[in-house]
Amino acid sequence: MDKIDEYFKLALITKRGTTTVFRSHIKKYFTVIDMNMETYFDHEQPYEEHIRLYWEYLQGKAPKTRSVAISAIKGFLRRHDKANTKDLDIWDDIAARMKGTAPVSEEHVPDLDEIKKILHYCDIRTKATIMVALSSGMRISEVLGLLPDDIHLDDMPARINVRAEIAKKGKRRTTFITPEATEMVKEWLRIRDDYIEKSMKSFNFKYCQDRKDRKDDRLFPYHPGRIRENFNAACDKAGFTSKTKMNGDFDHIYKRSRRNLHYHNLRKFFRTYFGNADLAEHLMGHAGYLTEYRQFNDKQLAKEYLKHMANVTVFERSADLSGLTEQMAEKDERITKLEQDLVEMDRQLRKLLIDRLTEDEEKKKK
Repeated sequence: MDKIDEYFKLALITKRGTTTVFRSHIKKYFTVIDMNMETYFDHEQPYEEHIRLYWEYLQGKAPKTRSVAISAIKGFLRRHDKANTKDLDIWDDIAARMKGTAPVSEEHVPDLDEIKKILHYCDIRTKATIMVALSSGMRISEVLGLLPDDIHLDDMPARINVRAEIAKKGKRRTTFITPEATEMVKEWLRIRDDYIEKSMKSFNFKYCQDRKDRKDDRLFPYHPGRIRENFNAACDKAGFTSKTKMNGDFDHIYKRSRRNLHYHNLRKFFRTYFGNADLAEHLMGHAGYLTEYRQFNDKQLAKEYLKHMANVTVFERSADLSGLTEQMAEKDERITKLEQDLVEMDRQLRKLLIDRLTEDEEKKKK
């Protein structure tokens, strides 16, 4: 067991996504400071100098990337040498630098017309994942972690059970997708097995990350990198190629840049256009927001989702039916009243006719 695995075991870090990201950052730390991880703690080290060097390396990266990287390194160092790393002044310095940090790239939230253009250049699997993401607010890892039993396509709207083991925060939640996204998923399921069989024949490399496995029973058995790659290719074909150049200390070497429109922006599309910020945050699984919807059951959430569903519908734009029920009720009342008036008029006419006939009969007798 290496020191990273030892750290994960002692810190009770077991989630695959977290261990993968943390391992990458920890290894990069030792590459940047040019030290051997296995013997690093055998001698007294200038920790502040090393951490500062790594912090300089992180400049130009996205704020969240820097935050996760520092969290990984801080936990790793404290676990192996708590006495000498716990109270370093540099931790406070870094925390102060990270507060209020502006995004590195110019994030672009696509509108409906732009989404339509991108979808035009996507294959069926990418279209299905896009439609699920933009109408539910799910992360790409959550979409690709779904099992067929997690999505209830016969409900209205289709209900998705985001299991705790695939949710980023490790907490189960419910979300929904639009009817057009539901139809796209059904179409994908219709050809899924054949599609995967063809994919398996086309990939003959033993260690290819996109190699398929017939035992993989996920709804979308693909690597996130493959879906992002397809999404980026569709964006390029649709003309959305803008990028922001990174300006960190090492970017003159690596020439890094970041796309302004990427797959995660589908989640931001849902948050921006859904029309109810609090409900959107709840369905997306964001913690720390208003708790009103946490008390709702799935049926109540579905009812609330239906009120705003048209806002995240791309192609099937429904007519605005707001107030139609009230108008129909008013018309029903008017029709009922007219019917009652007609009955009364008929009754009065019959009475008048009978009275006339009676008078005529009496006049004849006289």
